[in-house]
Amino acid sequence: MFDLLLRRARLVDDTLTDIAIQDGKIAALGEISAPSRKTIELNGKVYVSAGWIDSHVHCYPNSPIYHDEPDSVGIATGVTTVIDAGSTGADDVDDFYQLTRKAATEVYALLNISRVGLIAQNELANMANIDAAAVKQAVQRHPDFIVGLKARMSSSVVGENGITPLARAKAIQQENDDLPLMVHIGNNPPNLDEIADLLSSGDIITHCYNGKPNRILNPAGELRSSITRALQRGVRLDVGHGTASFSFEVARRAIALGILPHTISSDIYCRNRIDGPVRSLALVMSKFLAIGMTLPQVIDCVTVSAAEGLRLSRKGRLEVGFDADLTLFRLEHRPTLLVDAEKESLQADNILVPLAAIRAGKGYLTEQGSAEHAFDFEKYHLKQVINTSGRMTALGVSTPRPEVVEAAMAGMNQYFEMKDLVNKTGEYIAKLLDVEGATVVSCASAGIAQSVAAVLVKDSDWLLENLHVTPIENNEIVLPKGHNVNFGAPVGTMVALGGGKLVEAGYANECSAQQLAAAITPRTAAILYIKSHHCVQKSMLNVAQAAEVARQHNLPLIVDAAAEEDLQCYYRMGADLVIYSGAKAIEGPTSGLVIGKTQYVEWVKRQSMGIGRAMKVGKEGILGLTCAIEHYLTASKESGQQMVDKMTPFIEQLNTLNGVTARVVWDSAGRDIARAEIKFDEATTGVKTGDLVNALKQGEYAIYFRGYKANEGIIEADVRSVNAQQLAVVARRIAEVLNKEKQA
Repeated sequence: MFDLLLRRARLVDDTLTDIAIQDGKIAALGEISAPSRKTIELNGKVYVSAGWIDSHVHCYPNSPIYHDEPDSVGIATGVTTVIDAGSTGADDVDDFYQLTRKAATEVYALLNISRVGLIAQNELANMANIDAAAVKQAVQRHPDFIVGLKARMSSSVVGENGITPLARAKAIQQENDDLPLMVHIGNNPPNLDEIADLLSSGDIITHCYNGKPNRILNPAGELRSSITRALQRGVRLDVGHGTASFSFEVARRAIALGILPHTISSDIYCRNRIDGPVRSLALVMSKFLAIGMTLPQVIDCVTVSAAEGLRLSRKGRLEVGFDADLTLFRLEHRPTLLVDAEKESLQADNILVPLAAIRAGKGYLTEQGSAEHAFDFEKYHLKQVINTSGRMTALGVSTPRPEVVEAAMAGMNQYFEMKDLVNKTGEYIAKLLDVEGATVVSCASAGIAQSVAAVLVKDSDWLLENLHVTPIENNEIVLPKGHNVNFGAPVGTMVALGGGKLVEAGYANECSAQQLAAAITPRTAAILYIKSHHCVQKSMLNVAQAAEVARQHNLPLIVDAAAEEDLQCYYRMGADLVIYSGAKAIEGPTSGLVIGKTQYVEWVKRQSMGIGRAMKVGKEGILGLTCAIEHYLTASKESGQQMVDKMTPFIEQLNTLNGVTARVVWDSAGRDIARAEIKFDEATTGVKTGDLVNALKQGEYAIYFRGYKANEGIIEADVRSVNAQQLAVVARRIAEVLNKEKQA
């Protein structure tokens, strides 16, 4: 049985075929009668091609000048594979690689010969930045990610160095198995003739139809002889539209001379995607249809020719055994005024409209495809969610990286002695975190209940089996009153599950070390401290102060730090047990982590034969979380400033709406998390903020915000779990709801 069957798909030669997919590969083509788990009837109304490949994008989110999210320029626009063209060099390609592992889009990189990458416009002005050894080491570290090299050869980039950086690039190319070399051309010097004469078979000239004086055409409108010679040697031409590098005039003349591009690419990043003139690869492709290329010619430039030029085996063709990367699209008669990088316009009769991308056999709707409900890739018809609420349990918390999913799946497919698995993984995690002990539990709430039970039961076999039927005199768990919150369930319920009795210290708006100590009696078993944005933050003692009170009274301190990002600080402050969610900051599977002093962790583990039996964690959760912790400790994390950069266009869009004010705010619990605060003047908008929040959950996308202050006309957007494309959808939906209510 196939995984997915597309029936009566229209190919670009206008023939119809069925396409079967199995295990992420194209399994069969032609008229197919075999059964499939999922069948989509296209009825000849939708074109299907091999997945579109954009050979020139900039999608390293941490780049200071040309940045975007891989899925915003990829899957969201019908593109299955993108090649980042030199955003990173040897110094930051490792970080880029890690970030791409969570993308649905297949991402590859052309490594900038400058080790610093695109941190500034003149990365080749200092020859010291060209480090051949660093390039070679980077290629060896990522042989399946780095598919070529990139050198930008224009005056603003090379400064006084002229053609020398390209000569170095060619030498580096030879040292790295003649990887494809993409060369950016722009303003001279160096002169294009110098550049072209250095290039050899397989090298790529990008921005080939730019309108600058250093173009491929001479003043008479004929092809430069240096370009003719380069093409005869096997040099390839890439479009690389970009903000300033595509001219209708040059492209029309070159194509009239028979000089067609080998690859059509966008040179897209967030600015020219949002503000134009690029917008998407589909729009760039539409420009070539308008110039006069045929649909098969255009599609070849983003499929088979793109794959061949960058040596991407098993991509670019609709053939059995190739990757099941497909793009589903329409050629729509829609008169449209198109604009090039020179601000010249061209009237197009037809536009390419991508509806969906299938990547490794999994389907993703584009925004247009979602709006039309074009295809049903979803078995259960679940709502699509845009989560600007944060790492919330009600929304599934987080999305683990592929390595974590693989670790969990590996665990599911094997047998273990569970006690051995718990002990060995706990020892390994403890070593990673440099703590005495650690153990994986089913979730942070279970961690609270089992930690309370641990300090009450200790080594008692009787209490382990009779916790809730045997009176325990010393069962009081003291916690600051401002920490007695409902985080989705009451803290007190978790304490009671563990056999404890909650005792509040201080007041709702205040708890000092003295007030905490005053609540301690001979019946006190432990102090519980909740580190959460749900809790009162002002006038509360900190963890170190609570630990000192616990030490003075010879009591254990339990800290619930479910959503916290630092996995060591509370232990170092003196906590005996610290509880983390495995699925929030760590981005593992549904699970929890308890770390602490050896004796207390051992008592927590004993609860697997007590109340912990009802909340046991499986082998997949244990191995998935262990893997997630490994990556969490080594991978780069999105900083607050990067969140600010991501949300800035979103905030700017919102501030154009009447009655709406948006700004950056920082996490009230002190974490390095920036959010967008959105304030509504309800007298101006005519809409109650609570009604707006509810309406945004009911649309095409269920959009969730942090709505704790909705009664004050304020909501917050947490951008950690969304990309720029989704934020644009959110801004548009807010405007739509406000306009709809105003018209009503």
